[in-house]
Amino acid sequence: MKKLVLALVFAFVGMGLSAQDKEVVKEEFYAGGNLKAQFVEVNADLIEATYFFEDGTVNETGFFENDKLTGKWKTYNSNSELLAIGFFKESKKTGTWSFYQNGEVVQEVSYSDVQMAKK
Repeated sequence: MKKLVLALVFAFVGMGLSAQDKEVVKEEFYAGGNLKAQFVEVNADLIEATYFFEDGTVNETGFFENDKLTGKWKTYNSNSELLAIGFFKESKKTGTWSFYQNGEVVQEVSYSDVQMAKK
């Protein structure tokens, strides 16, 4: 009985791990061969994008839905320090965007109907 329960646990864990595997659908490279951008399928309509500096550190992360920017996007400097967090809906800025310096929020901007609502 213990062996059966253990086998079922391993089977469910294995299924969970394989369900988390995401397929890389496209990669772009710098002339020197370093990865410039990677696009990973989250589901049929949602792609997770990661853009890199030439040295391999992450520059920007976010999502595309039906080829339009969507959801949360983060931008980093070449020292991997967070510069900004903002949101897109159908490739238009929306919601509150936060801008950082030395790990602290230095400015917040709210966007409504693609117009800057307030600073």
